[in-house]
Amino acid sequence: MLFRSQITHWIDGSNIYGSTEEDAQYLRTSGGKLKEGRTGRGRGSLPSCAREPAGKVTGCDVCGGNKKDCFFSGDFRVNEQLNLIVIHTLFMREHNRLATQLKRMNPRWSDETLYQEARRINIAEYQHIVFKEWLPIIIGNTFMKSYGLFPLSSGFSSDYSDTFDPRSEEHTSELQ
Repeated sequence: MLFRSQITHWIDGSNIYGSTEEDAQYLRTSGGKLKEGRTGRGRGSLPSCAREPAGKVTGCDVCGGNKKDCFFSGDFRVNEQLNLIVIHTLFMREHNRLATQLKRMNPRWSDETLYQEARRINIAEYQHIVFKEWLPIIIGNTFMKSYGLFPLSSGFSSDYSDTFDPRSEEHTSELQ
């Protein structure tokens, strides 16, 4: 069986930050943060599609005529089900919380540095949740142990290979 992400081949937070530089830039705002909408309670929600022009945001174009009830994030499928909206909102809020904390600790950092550092931490948190919490439930502890998929409790690993390209046909056939 071949497992493949439909947007990118990596667990890289593209559902939060987009898969292209253009998408990532469109999702950003000042202070190293991601854009947010507002709800009546003052808590940040995902940005609304209500004011987005046709053709600008793919996730908004699939909403049809009722754009006020749609949102956009790094993954255009965000509006397909409520669970996706919730998860995308949580990680957007976490990014903005991290950017706020980093700004407080490093007041001289530029917007770009704040954004990139908050992004790096948020993606690490996302990966940790996937490998420590979600995957063991989905594929089981035995499989996780036999393939060394559990995160290390200390130290680091040198198992990563930057020459492995999951997009290539050669590696795809190895996984089937």
